Amino acid sequence: MSEDTVKGFDKLKLGDVMASLDSEYNSLDGGYQNGATKRERDYKIYAMKPMGQDIQGRSKTIDSTTFDKVEWLTPNLVRPFVESDEVIEVEPEDEGSYVASQYMREILTYQLKRSQSWYDIVHSSVKGALIWGQSYAKLHFEKRSGLPDIVRVEPVHPSEIRYDTDCDDFYKSSVVVHDVSVTASDLKEMVGKPGMNDEAIKELLSMRGNDYKYLNERGAEQRERENSRMYMGNGVSQFDEENKYFVLHEHYRNMDVDGSGVSIPVIATYAQGQLIKF
Repeated sequence: MSEDTVKGFDKLKLGDVMASLDSEYNSLDGGYQNGATKRERDYKIYAMKPMGQDIQGRSKTIDSTTFDKVEWLTPNLVRPFVESDEVIEVEPEDEGSYVASQYMREILTYQLKRSQSWYDIVHSSVKGALIWGQSYAKLHFEKRSGLPDIVRVEPVHPSEIRYDTDCDDFYKSSVVVHDVSVTASDLKEMVGKPGMNDEAIKELLSMRGNDYKYLNERGAEQRERENSRMYMGNGVSQFDEENKYFVLHEHYRNMDVDGSGVSIPVIATYAQGQLIKF
């Protein structure tokens, strides 16, 4: 493989791909920051935290209406999803594959509801939708050595998702990015796995990571807690090398990968200028 091309794709110049990905990612920042401000406000209302609008001499009682409604509605909305086995549909390719599609539906339903905490996944998604007005979950197949692939669903915090907010619908966005926070130890475990660019991972590991898991508004509380503990003299020290954090950008978009003029869906995973999977 040429150092100037993407691993496995001789028609794609690495520099052009990274420039395109970085440009798209940065273009999503404005809408993301506006959403972060709204999410922070919505959570404060739900958690009954001060909004910084206190008037001296007046009551400091905080309205619990939002909290009460969310806590009351959540279990009622979760129940239909966890009590029913109709959680996934598999469309047959043709009339002859109907039986196979139903068999696959049974397998996927079992994997979703029995091999992971389905209640916690649905509960997190429903509660997030009530608090922030948006909720996400990521479905993917986990490859297992010597065993069949297994389907996984992970709830995703809205602060980890970036998309084109000029679209009137999330699904109409031409690009979606999921920011995934991993440790240096996690990165080392990726070396040698199928599809990974080992050289890029090693280069990334040589760079300075982040002291905090979240770089978005979720990180504010974490930094506040750590700073408070340091001030109180509880012995909080600098994170060691194995536990420093890196934010990987999982970039979903269409791209012409072979010069044919036809774009296909691709997922590019990168961080700090290093393309670690494509």
